[in-house]
Amino acid sequence: MDDLYSFKLSKAELEKINKDERAFFFALGHVANEITILSKQTVWCENKVAVEDYDRKAQITMSLFNYRMLAGKLNEANELIRKSFLSKPYSKIYIEKFNDEASSSLAKIKKYFGSKNVVNIIRNNHAFHYLQGNYNSSSDQLPEEFEMFMHKSQGNSLFYASEEIAFNSMMNSFQENDLSIDFGEVIDELIAISKMIMSFCYQFINAFVTDFHREIVSDEIKSIKIIDATRFLDVSIPWYVEIEKA
Repeated sequence: MDDLYSFKLSKAELEKINKDERAFFFALGHVANEITILSKQTVWCENKVAVEDYDRKAQITMSLFNYRMLAGKLNEANELIRKSFLSKPYSKIYIEKFNDEASSSLAKIKKYFGSKNVVNIIRNNHAFHYLQGNYNSSSDQLPEEFEMFMHKSQGNSLFYASEEIAFNSMMNSFQENDLSIDFGEVIDELIAISKMIMSFCYQFINAFVTDFHREIVSDEIKSIKIIDATRFLDVSIPWYVEIEKA
């Protein structure tokens, strides 16, 4: 595995930078971290062959949660870019420095969020709010029977029926907004937008510390050997766990 590189940022030098530009730099790092976490979790929740039906339904529940949260964060990332970067004078000098990949990513982000899209619909209706109307849904797509799993440990209980209702409501939202799309296409769209925003984050942060504010970075750059790194596809996140008694 490649080495990790560590470097320190000077607080005194940071405080000399325009506060809006500085705040955007740190905010964008936070965005990148959260998208990285959610992107990993969406894979790891599905990264196990579920033999039993109860296990498969738990995987589906975790995956749907992560995709909803990812959509919400992507929407908020775009709002940050729009309000705290594109509307600010300093954005021009960065855009001039961007390579073709970053320029293309920014153009695609602006185009995507400039029209009706699944990310915005999920964020407004299904990611962060529990709208009662979302749980009154009835459709031919729903099963004739619903299933719940109860366990003496609350953490191992799974109210799967609620996920079926919530998922159906989300898919209906796309149709109501004249978007003809299946869930596989929703996933592909979320992955594509994640890559665009992550590309923009990386390019901005790189330009900030290497092109425009090199003085904030200490001269000492440490190379760190990552010990016992787990292979990405060896990681899985379970729903059902043995709860040890305190």
